Amino acid sequence: SNGTKCQYNNYLARTVFGNIAASFRGNIGTGRKHHVRNLSIRARLGLVLGFMAVLIGGSGAIGIGGISVTNSSLETTYRDRLEPAVLIGRITRLMNENRMQVALGLQHDPANAFSRLHDHPPARHADAIAKNRDEITALWKDYSARALTPGERELADKYAAIRTRYVGEGLQPAAEALGR
Repeated sequence: SNGTKCQYNNYLARTVFGNIAASFRGNIGTGRKHHVRNLSIRARLGLVLGFMAVLIGGSGAIGIGGISVTNSSLETTYRDRLEPAVLIGRITRLMNENRMQVALGLQHDPANAFSRLHDHPPARHADAIAKNRDEITALWKDYSARALTPGERELADKYAAIRTRYVGEGLQPAAEALGR
């Protein structure tokens, strides 16, 4: 049984390796020429160019698919991360502007040496504060309507509560005092 098995393996190896060697010579066991060798050079070049065209087309399709996925990912990143960051930056700038308007409004006090530099009424600062406050409210409404992560939502809720108190107890009374 082992001897028969060994003979069969030897026969199989000779046949397989013999066919491989014959294919390199252009012959396969029967002595006939390989089909590709029977083709003219023009036909061979056509086959090679056709194969290369298929490879290039496949590579192009894969590349375009990858670009499409990348564009979609970048669009999501822009919409979900960059736009909210821009909104928060604008809100921060407007809050700083309000703080500056309160400080500028305080300079209208006649006891202040800088009061003569302000040739406009203090209500101008109150109007700027009201305009900024309304813009912040609109920007915040846009921001809070977005899909936020649980951590972002928690921070947004804290900010909303603190801002409500800040506007009600600090900014609004200051703007009213400047408007008188």
